[in-house]
Amino acid sequence: MNKLKSIIKRCFPRLTTRLINRRTHRGKIKNYYNSDHHKTALLSYIKEPFKKSSISHTNYFEAQKIAETLHDLGFKVDIIDYRYRDSLRSPYDIIIGFGEVFEEFFSFKFNAKTKTVLYSTGLHQYDQNRHTLERALQKYVIDNVWLLESCRLSDFSWYRQLFMCDKIIVLGNEFAAETFKSKNYHSSISNIPAPFYQTVKYKDILNSKYVNSEKTFIWFGSSGALHKGLDVCIDYFKNAPEFRLIICGNVHKETKFWDFYQSDIENSENIEYWGFVDLYSEKFNQLLRSAFFTIFPSCSEGGSPSQLTVIGNGAMIGILTPQASIDLPHVAQLNDISSKALEQSINTLRSLTMAEIVSKARQNAEFVCHNNSQEIYSKRIHEAISKAVS
Repeated sequence: MNKLKSIIKRCFPRLTTRLINRRTHRGKIKNYYNSDHHKTALLSYIKEPFKKSSISHTNYFEAQKIAETLHDLGFKVDIIDYRYRDSLRSPYDIIIGFGEVFEEFFSFKFNAKTKTVLYSTGLHQYDQNRHTLERALQKYVIDNVWLLESCRLSDFSWYRQLFMCDKIIVLGNEFAAETFKSKNYHSSISNIPAPFYQTVKYKDILNSKYVNSEKTFIWFGSSGALHKGLDVCIDYFKNAPEFRLIICGNVHKETKFWDFYQSDIENSENIEYWGFVDLYSEKFNQLLRSAFFTIFPSCSEGGSPSQLTVIGNGAMIGILTPQASIDLPHVAQLNDISSKALEQSINTLRSLTMAEIVSKARQNAEFVCHNNSQEIYSKRIHEAISKAVS
C-alpha cells in the first residue's frame, strides 16, 4: 500500500496536492466569537490564525483583524480556508476574502442580497502570473536553468470573483490597485497599505548601526526566491566585493534554486546566508544594525510586509521595484529586474553622504511606522468593510 501511495504521488503530483489540500483545509470554524448577532458573515482566507498565534507572516494579523471587524459591525463570523469549497447550505449577509467559496457562490448559490468582497493580497492575478512566468523564462534564456518552483504562480483562475464581487480591497499601494482598475471592473476598488510587525524601536537601531553598515545590503524574503529577485542580487554582489549582501529566508528549501546558487553564495566572501530570522531574536537586531539598505527586486507583491518590517524596525533605504507596491519617501527604484538595473540603483546611492543616508533612512522608518502600523491597517480595513456593507 505504501509503495502504491508513493507511485501515485510521483506520477500524479498535482492531483495528490489537491487531495491533500481538500482533506487538510476542509471544514468550517462556526461562530468564532460565539455571538448572538443575527447578521452572518463568512471569511474565506486562512484558518491558522484562529487556532494559534504567530508573526511568521502578516496574514495572521490581517485575518484576525478582518474577522474582528466583522464581529464589531454586528456579524456572526464563520471562517473557512480559501481552498475549501463550502456548500453554502445557509445564506450569508456578506462573504469576504478570496478562494473557492466565491466560485461556489457565483456558480450555484448566487443571492443578490449577499454582499461579496474580494480581499486581494497583491497585484491582479493575471499580472502576478505573467510577471512571475516572465522571470522564469528570462532566467532560462540567460542561464539555461529552469527555476519555476522559485516563482509564485497561482494555479487558480477564480474569474467569477475577479469580475463579479461587489467590492475589491487590494493590499498594497495605488500601483497594486491599478492592476485591477485598468481592467475596467464594475466593482468598487480601494487599496489599503500593508501592515507590519514592529518588534524594536527604529531609533534605538539607528543609533547603534555597525561599522560599514552603509556598505551592507540585505535581502529579506519568504518563498519564491526567483519571483522576489534574489538571483539578481547574487549575480551582482558576487562581482562587487566592496559591498556586503546578507540573505535572510529559507532559500535552501528551494532545492533547484539553491543547487544553482549555493557555490556562488558559499564562495563569495561578501555574501552571507543567514537563513530564517526570528523577529524577536537578537539575530534580527544584529541584522538591522548591520545594514542601511534593503533590496527587493520582486515582480509582484501586496505591499511587501517583509520590506516594511526591516524598514520600520531598522531604518533603511529600499532598492525596490514598482511591483513591490510600497510608498516610501526615499527609494532607489529599479527600472527592471536585472543585475544591470541593480548596479545603476546602487550607484545612485553611493553618492550619498553618511548624514544623508541616516536622514533618509530615518524618514523612511518614520513614514512606515505611521502609514503601515497595525493601528492604521485596522482603521482602514474597518472603513473599507463598513462601506461595503452599508
